[in-house]
Amino acid sequence: MTENYELCQYYLEFDQSFCDKSSEALWKMLKDRTARSELAEIERLVFYCEDMETAVKECECLKTYANLFLGVDIDFVLAAVLMYIVPETVKKMRNRGIREEIIEATLKDTKLWVEDYRKKTGREGIGETEWNLKVMTGRVLQLGRLQYERCLFREPYYIYRNRSTGEWKVIAEAGLSVRKDGRLQGTNGKRCEDGYTTTLRIENGMLWGNMSDTTNGVLIEEPVSICMKAYELLLAPGLPVINIHIPATGPLRAEEVKASFGQAKQFFAEHGYPGNVGVCISWLMDVNLSEFAPESGNICQFMRRFEKFPVLSEMPSGMDRIFGANGSKLKVSDLPEKTKLQSALKSYLLRGGAIYDTGGILQFNE
Repeated sequence: MTENYELCQYYLEFDQSFCDKSSEALWKMLKDRTARSELAEIERLVFYCEDMETAVKECECLKTYANLFLGVDIDFVLAAVLMYIVPETVKKMRNRGIREEIIEATLKDTKLWVEDYRKKTGREGIGETEWNLKVMTGRVLQLGRLQYERCLFREPYYIYRNRSTGEWKVIAEAGLSVRKDGRLQGTNGKRCEDGYTTTLRIENGMLWGNMSDTTNGVLIEEPVSICMKAYELLLAPGLPVINIHIPATGPLRAEEVKASFGQAKQFFAEHGYPGNVGVCISWLMDVNLSEFAPESGNICQFMRRFEKFPVLSEMPSGMDRIFGANGSKLKVSDLPEKTKLQSALKSYLLRGGAIYDTGGILQFNE
């Protein structure tokens, strides 16, 4: 327990009071056979199966059991789980040859979610179970300003690039339901009756399909074709990709972003991870940023680095990111105006504007 405590203080940057409460919760669970078995199962699922979905379910079961039968503060069950598995996390990351400064930068992300939990609930504790368990696997790494996650591409698109000119083509799978505005049916909770369904076919070495307007991130209704010999397939559903995440740690300065991409290119090449393609699914990919944020500002510059495609999201994550935890639930007229960005976005929304989660793609070697 002493090692777990010290590692939490050093790597996760839990303060002494938070560590004490996490340690108390963990001690109660380790003394109970059922809870101890659940902890071991979560560790197995996280590190040896990489089955985050089941691990999250096990954590939820453990929360209920530990709170009801052991009197453990439910807000500290996940913190206790992290304390339990952090020695294995550090060992495995070191065994993979990950440098100490990267381990430190990666794991201190957990502290952000302690602060986030306090802001959202007014209580001490930690949430975002799936994300925090994923960080503990080392599949998510902090390389400079940005975070990078090794995973498989799950979006319904085929990503091509012209071998000579470098031109991008993002082609939709067949059977997607699309609104007239080029966004997927259900985006932002809206559907329309006069949309269309995407098609995709190959004839005589030509690929025909609905392509994304990669500047604006919307699908084009009229199918177009490309000569497959002229293009390299960079990405398709099920292929390895690197997801780019943007931690809420300050401005997205252009020089820091560029340096981070350089670190990512070098790191993944050194560690033999296939591909050099990065994907980002975020409100920060939305071309409409330029309607309420400075064109020359950090977030617009970041957005323009990427080629874009539409993604299905019931509610744009930017509402909660910009206006706080309940931003998406408030009427537009009730949205706060505590920052310049909040005021500008609120004004834009009141004029009938909208924001969207959008997909972005780039290659790290540029």
